[in-house]
Amino acid sequence: MERQFNQNETLNSEHFWSSLEKSWPDITVVNKKDILSQDLNIIIVLCPLYKPGNLSSAGFIKSPDKIEDSRLVGKLKAYKEVLSVIPGYVNAFGGNFVLNVVFSDKGVLLRGVPTVEDKQALAYHYELYSDDLYFFAREHKINLQMSKYSDHNVDFPEFVDLNDPLPNLVKNNQIVNKYPNLESKMIADLNLYMGLNISYSKRNRHLIDRIINMDQVGSYSAAFWLIAGYLAFDPKIADIAGENGIYMVAERLEPLFGIARFTESLKNMTRVQIKA
Repeated sequence: MERQFNQNETLNSEHFWSSLEKSWPDITVVNKKDILSQDLNIIIVLCPLYKPGNLSSAGFIKSPDKIEDSRLVGKLKAYKEVLSVIPGYVNAFGGNFVLNVVFSDKGVLLRGVPTVEDKQALAYHYELYSDDLYFFAREHKINLQMSKYSDHNVDFPEFVDLNDPLPNLVKNNQIVNKYPNLESKMIADLNLYMGLNISYSKRNRHLIDRIINMDQVGSYSAAFWLIAGYLAFDPKIADIAGENGIYMVAERLEPLFGIARFTESLKNMTRVQIKA
């Protein structure tokens, strides 16, 4: 529910962040900043609407199914609960609130060979999200901008099977012979394939280890494709959000929040992390 203020109430950024953190049971804000009298640009990324099931085998919902039939319904509810707190504060501070929602139509996790119906399902999911969020935005007086990965020239395969073998470039990666463990090998493989420079720090290796060993992942190649899918878009987030941008992300699996640390432009960006 939108926050209302009275004339005698003192407004400051601390109040804003405190209210935001109370809007959902499990939420963390990284790199809090002063938002007083500032325009606020928030970006969130929405993945396709999967049926209930595990990460590697669940298929898409398809027409006439609705968002409520997807395992993503909890994430969308969390986003709305948190976002609904913001307009009252921004209006009281004299700023504007722009919400950028980007639909991930690249790096789509799907078991097996995608069919024509699967590709049509992505367009259907974007339509469902758009209808739902434009209604929400009108209700809360939010300036909503919808787009897709493909609108931002994300260079990554459209569909990825977590059981797919590693790319040939990675298979022939000779650098990995220098490193004794899977975590360091993963960093070397990601750096080569994505053209990045992720450090081999203990913290990064620990995060990689946690992702590889998540029950929902189950293999090295699955972890590679999962992480690479995030890294294909993460470098674009700060530019899309613009000045005073905030990256809001909801995840069921806590280790996935840490992938943002692999992208330099996200390290110091304010990030709202919602466990949902």
